[in-house]
Amino acid sequence: MPHFAKTRAAAAPDEIALRDPGQELTWSDVDDALNRCADLILAADLGPANRVAVFAENAAETALAHLGALLGGASSVPVNFHLTADEAAYILEDSQSRILFVGPETVERGVAAARAAGVDTVIGWNCSDLVDTIEGIDADAVIDWHDWLAQGSTDDPPDDVVPLPNLLYTSGTTGRPKG
Repeated sequence: MPHFAKTRAAAAPDEIALRDPGQELTWSDVDDALNRCADLILAADLGPANRVAVFAENAAETALAHLGALLGGASSVPVNFHLTADEAAYILEDSQSRILFVGPETVERGVAAARAAGVDTVIGWNCSDLVDTIEGIDADAVIDWHDWLAQGSTDDPPDDVVPLPNLLYTSGTTGRPKG
């Protein structure tokens, strides 16, 4: 975890560090989630581009996925949550992302985009109940965020991991978005 946050987690582990309309996370929670996310990203086969994408509305998990990816030495690709499945698939394929993070608002489009782009790993938060109701999506198409994190180590990522820059895409007003 970044030094400033690790210091806060040690000094005030129960203080609220991150809040969204559905939850409050303490510094200790954030430390745990970031370490686990970074560990799992480091262990993943992300290919030569070393990229993951986040296709979700604003939520605590959105921030944790982006920062966890960076701490795990990957490049994080924000995908605008307003995009269609086809538009998101283009960005996933063009960016060579290997993991896609989704929220409940984007899970259906995200799974379709991942299938079209050849992304095998889709991780989602607050999606379990939704996935069961979406026609054409198997229950195992989306890995639950908490189940995924539970597989990671709580140890700090190595200090020598160098984060890659985020890959941002234009809006594509003159054609396809440019990364």
